[in-house]
Amino acid sequence: MSVCIGVDTGGTYTDAVLFDRDRGVLRSAKALTTRHNLALGIGEAIATVLRGYRGPVAFVSVSTTLATNALAEQSGAPICIVLLGYPEHAIDQHIAEQAFGDDPVVRLAGGHTVEGDQQQPLDLAGLQRVARDYAARVSAFAVSGYFSVRNPLHEITARRTLLELTGLPVSCGHELSLRLHAGRRALTTAWNARLIPLLTGLVAAVRRVMAERDLRCPLMMVKGDGSLVNAETAQQHAVQTILSGPAASVVGAQFLHRFHDACVVDIGGTTTDIAFIRDGRPVVSPDGARVGGLRTMVPAVQMHTFALGGDSAVRLSDDGRIRFGPDRIIPASLALHADPAARRELEEDAVAAGNGERANGVFLMASPSHAAGGAVAATLSPSQLSIVEAVQGGLVSRTRLLSESRSQYRAVRDIRRLMRRGAVLAAGFTPSDAAHILERQQSWSREAAVLAAVGIYHQSTARGLSVFGDGGLPEAECQARAVAAQVYAAFVAASARSIVAAAICDTTGTVLDTHSPLSRALVDNAVQHASGRSAANPLLAAALRLMCPIVAVGAPAACYYGDVATVLQTTSVVPEHSEVANAVGAVVGEVRAEVEVRVTPLNGGETFRVHMPEGTIDLESLERAEAVAMQRADAAVRDRARAAGASEYEVSLQQRKTSTTVNDGEMLIELVVLASAIGRPQLWSASCADCVADGLDMLRPGSATSTDN
Repeated sequence: MSVCIGVDTGGTYTDAVLFDRDRGVLRSAKALTTRHNLALGIGEAIATVLRGYRGPVAFVSVSTTLATNALAEQSGAPICIVLLGYPEHAIDQHIAEQAFGDDPVVRLAGGHTVEGDQQQPLDLAGLQRVARDYAARVSAFAVSGYFSVRNPLHEITARRTLLELTGLPVSCGHELSLRLHAGRRALTTAWNARLIPLLTGLVAAVRRVMAERDLRCPLMMVKGDGSLVNAETAQQHAVQTILSGPAASVVGAQFLHRFHDACVVDIGGTTTDIAFIRDGRPVVSPDGARVGGLRTMVPAVQMHTFALGGDSAVRLSDDGRIRFGPDRIIPASLALHADPAARRELEEDAVAAGNGERANGVFLMASPSHAAGGAVAATLSPSQLSIVEAVQGGLVSRTRLLSESRSQYRAVRDIRRLMRRGAVLAAGFTPSDAAHILERQQSWSREAAVLAAVGIYHQSTARGLSVFGDGGLPEAECQARAVAAQVYAAFVAASARSIVAAAICDTTGTVLDTHSPLSRALVDNAVQHASGRSAANPLLAAALRLMCPIVAVGAPAACYYGDVATVLQTTSVVPEHSEVANAVGAVVGEVRAEVEVRVTPLNGGETFRVHMPEGTIDLESLERAEAVAMQRADAAVRDRARAAGASEYEVSLQQRKTSTTVNDGEMLIELVVLASAIGRPQLWSASCADCVADGLDMLRPGSATSTDN
């Protein structure tokens, strides 16, 4: 018997569970994610689940949507990308834009051939220049060598050099993927480097909370494939936590509601994540994790992530359509809940919109973690600093801020950059606000949601749009309800489109654009059909049917997915503890490690090269090469399993041989040895069954210290 704590740090909420393997969820808690100081939200959630429990904790495990959200929002720490031996054609323009953004890219001599031979000597002097020129300007380095999956020696040398000269984290491509695709490997390596500071901050926050609670147990993290890894390894391979939260939700949903086939939907503040269960197991992506249009080479549950969440920004397009995101903003209802003084700014903006004045319903506020007088101020231009100072006192209408600036063009650019860096936050109307107006959610300030909705209503009438009726509604409450009803219906339709797109992609591999006229027409018509309304086109009556139930998890799930299931002619289930399914998934997973060692023939089969994690070795016989490959794969996977935090694990070795027939004989093309290790996390050595049982007694009904969440 062992009691552990599962934590999920999402964009809006931090969830926690006190969990026993035999008894399940003992207590759950939710706290607002405090992005400026993650330890506050994490500490509140953990303190709540530990209230009344005095026994030991075997381990703490954390899943997070932070990395996923960073990719969805295209944000991250500044880095320098170092490409070793990459020819110009190895990375196409589209991948370059996704991978590198505005960060510096340095190409140096080096790299290897497909056989693992050095194609050019490594440019050590160039590495020294990179360290000198960029150490003070970036947070990490990303190093990707050409064909490093066949020989990682240059990447290993470059990391050692940069680490010695700068002390900054260095990501290496060969540690993140062993698959051939130079461009996507560079992309994956770059994003790993960007995410290291983000994950390091999360780990530090959790460790501070653990120290305060005297929790001396191991700290684990959830990877994108749902497996667990200790925090130290997770920080080095931060990109592997992409889809960590969504993967944990699939594992947790399956634990909470046993099913054979299902569509698991995890809706959060920033994204909606969709995965499928077939034959009782999550479908795993064969090509790597995808977030929006960006595909990495990270093994993960085949998750379809859409920038559609309860806190997605609501906008009106020129053709009168309601659009969501892709950026997450602070809901107006939450902004006023956290800062009652914000009411005045919301009222003034709504009045201005009602008077026909220009207003767009977006408000800005300073991030608590980026005070104008802090260290970040030194990196701001004078115009950027003036914006940060202007929003220090609380919410400020973006429209008013622009009207008071000397150059609106520069102000727009500065605001965009400050938001990308997290120095300035945006607030406005979101689906969560619509849910508050319709009384489907009661977490925050309904009054603020109404004020923001009135502003949206007047914006639409001022632009001559009839999204919410003919513009003749006299009372603010009526106006707000009209806006909320249409936003809610549009969100249900967008959610249904996302499931349809995920199902089509999972079945055929075809990526469906959920914003395309065809998909909109199809699903919107089905929404009208399901609700009993007349179709816009009398010649078409569309109906869609999802051939499995929807298991919806996440805090907003109960608000929307009953109606989404109706549209798709299926059933929906929101299981008990679904609001903390990610936290449950964080503790029921296993530690998994894999290693591939390859053997390829050289010189027509006269010698055989073994491609190992630390480099290559040439041997004269296939039998000897095969034996070395088996030995190295077994030893390496055991090392990785222990490094990942497994205490007891099982190792399996498999071989995959590719050969061809030449002159009536068999010729080896490649031999791959795949080593896998699966086990449970190492438990705190001081834990014992008697102590755990005593701790559980305190939580039983009737105990003087028993409390309910």
